[in-house]
Amino acid sequence: MMHNAAARFLSCLHNRQFIFLPVFVVGICLLPVGFYVDHLHSRNQERDLRDTVFARLSLLRATLEGHITSNAQLVQGLVASVSVEPDLPADKFAQLAQYLFKGRSQLRNIGAAPDLIIKYMYPLEGNEAAIGLNFRHHPKQLEAVLRARDSESLIFDGPVDLVQGGQGFIARIPVFLDHHESGEDHAFWGVISAVIDVDQLYRASGLLVLAEEFDIALRRNDGQENGKVFFGTGQIFDQRPVLLDISLPDNSSWRMAAIPKGGWSAASGESILFRLGLILTGVLILLPLIAIARFHQKNQDSETRLRTLFVMSPVGIALNDYATGQFIEFNDALLAPTGYSREEFLNLTYWDITPREYAADEARQLESLRALGSFGPYRKEYIRKDGNRYQVQLNGVVIRDASGRELIWSIIEDITARLHAEQALRESQERYQRLVEDIGGKFVIYSHKALTGELTYISSGVDKVFGITKEEAIGRFWDRNY
Repeated sequence: MMHNAAARFLSCLHNRQFIFLPVFVVGICLLPVGFYVDHLHSRNQERDLRDTVFARLSLLRATLEGHITSNAQLVQGLVASVSVEPDLPADKFAQLAQYLFKGRSQLRNIGAAPDLIIKYMYPLEGNEAAIGLNFRHHPKQLEAVLRARDSESLIFDGPVDLVQGGQGFIARIPVFLDHHESGEDHAFWGVISAVIDVDQLYRASGLLVLAEEFDIALRRNDGQENGKVFFGTGQIFDQRPVLLDISLPDNSSWRMAAIPKGGWSAASGESILFRLGLILTGVLILLPLIAIARFHQKNQDSETRLRTLFVMSPVGIALNDYATGQFIEFNDALLAPTGYSREEFLNLTYWDITPREYAADEARQLESLRALGSFGPYRKEYIRKDGNRYQVQLNGVVIRDASGRELIWSIIEDITARLHAEQALRESQERYQRLVEDIGGKFVIYSHKALTGELTYISSGVDKVFGITKEEAIGRFWDRNY
């Protein structure tokens, strides 16, 4: 009987079905592996594609912000001129405004509206319909004008429909006359509006070119969940887009969304071919393992790229221990301005390079970090190895490592160059003010109180025109003989 059992066993060994049973079992086992590998492929492919879209969109954001800010800042000098000469002639307004259109600005026109009625316009040709426009009769535009007046700061609006035709973005800057010596609030003169041509801005920033490659939409961040879309279609925001915020000069922002043409699935057209290849390689044992190794290598490559971005980033990046402030990891962009060697810096905490007077501010940022999980943007100073200081701006988040230790990831931007640029801009405005002050000896610029006519400001040259000094003129009345 045992002989018969052994014979049946040997027969099974030679049975074709038994021979293919291990292949069948391995094939069944490879199915979840194949699904997992396919999932990794799809996720990595979309992640790489999103990284590409993010990089292209970041460059577009920087260009848009730069063009919008530069166009808005061009008008600041004109505002200064009007504030000291509120009754300047139209030809002088045109003379001052024409210089703002030289170069690469996207300005369409500049209008000035004393008492909220447009009186000055440059260029006048093609914009005649705007002359005499009373903002009080245009509720949508009046709202932006009043916000600029009440906030005493620039308001960026648009795109809006222009009375002279077409659309434009409008930077509205309120104009206030110089402070009175009595200490009373300065008087509101009106607004200066700089109209930025929509098409020129889109073209100069590269938006129209990028829109041929990606589906892009722009909408205002107006505090609502769904702001008004003014470029592209709102459906793009519902398709898991890459999102970036564009900062505007009045501290508001736009939200920009982008996806590949036709959506993410259309951009991943090679998935079908990959799955077919995965099925074919699944017949063998080693090929699925090779595919897994391939994807593992792809993940390592992604980590290498991220590490390269960390090392080569022009902005400082640091990892600190939350409890002690000890520097754990940092890139060269953070290390270089400090003057320390890498070994020296690893022995420091962020308290060691922070001046003591920032202790209270640091405590508030740590409270924000504890409550919200993030802090910043936050400006302070760092101390170099030689004792000198430099300005930085920080943003950060708290994370936990595998052991549960709390760490702080921070982005530290050296803003010294930016502050110098802002100082240079202020000095340029001051030079412009001095140019108005030293305008010559043939005529005089002055301002006076509206009710009494008492002179509150008078430019140089008064001694040549009227034969009295500036000190003697201040406090007199413009409509009385000297």
